Amino acid sequence: MSERQKIKASVIMPMLNEEDNIIPAYERIRDLMDKLGYSWELICIDDGSMDSTYEKTKNIANSDQRVRVIRMSRNFGPHACLTSGLKVSQGNFAFAVGADLQEPIDQLPEFIKKWGEGYELIWGVRSSRKDPLLTSIFAGIFHKLFDWIGSLDALPKQVAFAFMDRKVINAILKLPERNRMVWGMLAWLGFRQTQIPCSFGLRERGKSRWTLAKRIQLAIDTFTSFSFMPIRIVSAMGILISFLSFLYGLFIIVGVALGWIQVQGWATLMITILFLSGLQLVVTGMIGEYTWRALDEARGRPLYVVSETFGFSNEYNK
Repeated sequence: MSERQKIKASVIMPMLNEEDNIIPAYERIRDLMDKLGYSWELICIDDGSMDSTYEKTKNIANSDQRVRVIRMSRNFGPHACLTSGLKVSQGNFAFAVGADLQEPIDQLPEFIKKWGEGYELIWGVRSSRKDPLLTSIFAGIFHKLFDWIGSLDALPKQVAFAFMDRKVINAILKLPERNRMVWGMLAWLGFRQTQIPCSFGLRERGKSRWTLAKRIQLAIDTFTSFSFMPIRIVSAMGILISFLSFLYGLFIIVGVALGWIQVQGWATLMITILFLSGLQLVVTGMIGEYTWRALDEARGRPLYVVSETFGFSNEYNK
């Protein structure tokens, strides 16, 4: 056995309705990993697909023992799927790809080289990618906001790929959060990190299930999990408005007493009430987001539920 064959790579692939992509994705991964000469495993996680994704993946696993399949009981999201794949992975290192293979797996030798230099977490950062206009606008707003109010200096901008050493994998599996933003959790862990500029491709088949609503949900999870700044901004606004209201109240009292102001002001009163009412609703909603996540964590429900598996030994622990 060569030195490379002694090293095992784990490829994690979350899937959702990818019946048109799963076979080309497997073939591309197989050809690349065999060419590199490492031992490898492909862990496919079906996130509640409604098409033939699971059946086609089982057929692949039936013909290639290096492929293993996990089927979720329903859709739990890509970050839960990634966690489930990491939990059963056996590699010295691991990385995640989508079944559409937009990730830069052809640059994998560059990541392995950095890993050989002692880096334990290597980020793949977008240097170029053609996205729809709305997606690009949303991504730009998200990154600018997170730069301003976030607390993770180690998380690179435009990150979309992560290569993890076994130490990093073991560490992230110890984090119990249910509302997970895996990239943020990886950055929080620390370890020796670096990044590689990458070009990301476009989806060739099928339609992406990564909708705008899911992007917004991920953004909310990110801000509430890794930043206390929204709460502090609200507190500062409350103090500022209270101070200005006090000054304005003094001005009104003095003005009425000295005859400067005639007691009218219905329009001003209504505008003030509407503004403060809207602000209170925003603040209540923000506090509710934090409170709901605290309740969600306190319930202690599992991060995901596995319906069935294929290609694993009987010792697989659901």
